[in-house]
Amino acid sequence: MTFILAIVLLGVLIFVHELGHFLFAKLMDVKVEKFSIGFGPVLVSKTVGETEYSLSAIPFGGFVKMLGENTEEDEKNEDDDNEGEEALKPLSPEELERSFAHKPIWKRFVIVVMGPVFNIAFAIVLYWAIFLAGFPTLTAEIGKVAEDTPAAVAGLSEGDVIIAIDGQATPDWFEMTSLIKANPGREMMFVIRRGESEIEKMITPATVMGKNLFGEDEEMGRLGIASAGTTVNVRYGPVSAMGKSLERSEMIISLTFTALKKLIQRTIPADTMGGPVMIVQIAQKRASQGVMPFFDMMALISISLGIFNLFPIPILDGGVILFMGLEALRRKPVSERVQLVAQKVGLAVLLTLMVFVTYNDLVRVFTGKGLP
Repeated sequence: MTFILAIVLLGVLIFVHELGHFLFAKLMDVKVEKFSIGFGPVLVSKTVGETEYSLSAIPFGGFVKMLGENTEEDEKNEDDDNEGEEALKPLSPEELERSFAHKPIWKRFVIVVMGPVFNIAFAIVLYWAIFLAGFPTLTAEIGKVAEDTPAAVAGLSEGDVIIAIDGQATPDWFEMTSLIKANPGREMMFVIRRGESEIEKMITPATVMGKNLFGEDEEMGRLGIASAGTTVNVRYGPVSAMGKSLERSEMIISLTFTALKKLIQRTIPADTMGGPVMIVQIAQKRASQGVMPFFDMMALISISLGIFNLFPIPILDGGVILFMGLEALRRKPVSERVQLVAQKVGLAVLLTLMVFVTYNDLVRVFTGKGLP
């Protein structure tokens, strides 16, 4: 069941990505010859109109095959009209008009970039639906107060609810603790709800060393309290839900780029990277927590997939965009030979990365390290 959930998750995200390419190819009047979810042996296929739609055995990817993606092939078709039956069939003037390679660069750019854009837009829609439907959120209610801590000295007790810090509302445990961690050693005004009344207390969070989101040692504030574990189902209206969705998506995009930067700087160990096995593990964990956590994970992976595909690696969308940029600068396409060599290098890089993250996954499984 877990494996099926992971395949469904990946299948949806791949479909969304390829749908972006497909719809805008149609919009730009480019003929789409094939729309495939997956690679390898074809399991099911059906031709509708001018496009063959297929589902293949290897679910980790997909593609949209457009007429005229091979520039030199098109040029050969234009020139070699009489080379016998085994020669490539020349494109008719009507087909040339609908060839990807013969469209202006800006149209090709839009078609290529819309795959990643659809992934990010899909995540925004998912987050909007999550905030609209509501999700269980830890309240800022205190469960336990540790002895000899700022909270104990200030007289906080079990059942107190921290509703604001320095004039900023703290509607949940996450926002409350984020404010405390971000202000070590600084006196702050806490508004506490105790029973039916509200009280104000000036409290200075202690300065402690802890681990941030990326596992780095960092000074942070600590009050000395634990959550009561109470949750509420938080819902937003359509407009405010979209605002929260955009805020959440922006945060995920920012964190993704920060994580990539730290990976390059080797601040984050490379063995924290994961692949298909980790996706299956996370899918199982989130699905066991409910529908909303599963959709939350789907949105996060969709953003990651969109950003990853924009990397300037040949064979990815970012690599195609890179070649189009070079074409704009040179005022002529990069030669097919150079593109083929670059694509082989890009494929080798991706395969190496896939082997590496799968190795990390298997090490986690057999050593019991758990998810990063």
